[in-house]
Amino acid sequence: MQHITKQRERLWGYSMGKVQPKQQTVEDLFYDARDYDMSYMAHFIYFCLLKGKVLHNDYADKLSEVGLTDEEFREFEGMYKTNILNITPIKLFAIKQRNENYIFYFGAKAGEVIALHEQRCQEKVNKITNCHNQMIDKSIYCTETGTTKTFRQMMKEYKVFPCYVCEIQRQ
Repeated sequence: MQHITKQRERLWGYSMGKVQPKQQTVEDLFYDARDYDMSYMAHFIYFCLLKGKVLHNDYADKLSEVGLTDEEFREFEGMYKTNILNITPIKLFAIKQRNENYIFYFGAKAGEVIALHEQRCQEKVNKITNCHNQMIDKSIYCTETGTTKTFRQMMKEYKVFPCYVCEIQRQ
């Protein structure tokens, strides 16, 4: 049963014993998790709904009381790892250049981003970083358009992946 505590801490990002959860419904929290690419949480809520452990209109804090058997936890983990909800199949990747600049790409897999970069820049990739979780909501200023956008906003503008996003100069 120790995995239940770890599962809750991973799901909520902190121990529930110290924080008062917001009074939103399970359904609202599911849509927030889906919309903000919180795949683990969205899959957990979906699993709990499928198993009847919570209802759509229950308060979200009821999720912190849900316990899974070892078998249920393995079933949930399988669902999460196969990403049946198809949350964030496209990630943000960064490739560091020799000149210390970073080139950003959107793509589903690191391999396809590496291939695009090598074709585009005619150089081998030394290191690629999946920076989706750290950078997706970071804003950058575009000098061409004079606007500031997050990577999440920019991702919605693209239809074909993998794709080049931008190069950011190190200051």
